[in-house]
Amino acid sequence: MALTQITEKGIKDGEILNADINASAAVAGSKISPSFTSDITITDASPAINFTDSNNDSDFKIIVNDGKLKIQDTTNSNAVRFCIDSSGRTLIGTSSILHSGDHKFYVAGTDASTSIALNRYTDNANASYIHFRKSRSGTVGGNTIVQNNDLLGRI
Repeated sequence: MALTQITEKGIKDGEILNADINASAAVAGSKISPSFTSDITITDASPAINFTDSNNDSDFKIIVNDGKLKIQDTTNSNAVRFCIDSSGRTLIGTSSILHSGDHKFYVAGTDASTSIALNRYTDNANASYIHFRKSRSGTVGGNTIVQNNDLLGRI
């Protein structure tokens, strides 16, 4: 195809091949079917997906950088709302490990909403639970009996 400009009147279904489109072509997203049949790969120093509402305001961004997957609130100075780091730790309200801890789950903030709520809605006397499990197995999910003086949980 030796055309330098194509109009909607000059395009017939099935005539444009992938090889005919320059990699730097700015094809509008509205012209591409949202139905993907394979993985989507984004390659960049900090690959990101931006979510923009119908008011054309960017609201949230999923970004990967520094070995972390982050969900940022772009309406609030790119505040990190959720992060998973390269060690598999879940961080809420921060993208950094705090106080040299090595925990799998962190919640950080500066107001009263920095908390965890456990809600149970049942028509009985039972409350929400926090379960502590301990095994001497060296494998996740393993069941090896604990021994005297083992610590089983802390609050």
